[in-house]
Amino acid sequence: LFTAHTVFRDFQPDTVTGAYPEAAVRWYEIDPAAMLKNTVVVRRGIVGAPEVDVGWPTVATDSTGTLFVNYSRGSAPLGEFLSAWVATIPPGSTAATQLLVHAGLTTYDAIQGPERWGDFTAINRDPLDGQNVATFNQYASTATQWQQFIAVVTDT
Repeated sequence: LFTAHTVFRDFQPDTVTGAYPEAAVRWYEIDPAAMLKNTVVVRRGIVGAPEVDVGWPTVATDSTGTLFVNYSRGSAPLGEFLSAWVATIPPGSTAATQLLVHAGLTTYDAIQGPERWGDFTAINRDPLDGQNVATFNQYASTATQWQQFIAVVTDT
């Protein structure tokens, strides 16, 4: 069983200018047991980078057990607009390889205050070819609109 959620992570503490508080994705592989108290977290890891915010994760595995984490990512300091990304984590590892699936095109700032984002993401293994994983995500297409994007990714 795999799951993921967004957490605070300071990848690069800076005592001089202050830390940039990054949002990161923490993922877990869980070995469930019949009794909840016997359930074990087998491994866990973080997806993110300094001065980059990531969130809204969804997870799936391919037929070899590679974990795919689908998420949105953006960075004001680095000039990266809200974009669609996928990370792959091989079985038994915690090291994530991050792949840009579709870059955001502009700053997304449709309304003042909190905005809707991230609830149109999903990921799933192809039932006919277990090496392929389909990702559904979104990216900033204009200052006031986002666009859905579907891609098929593999770990090869």
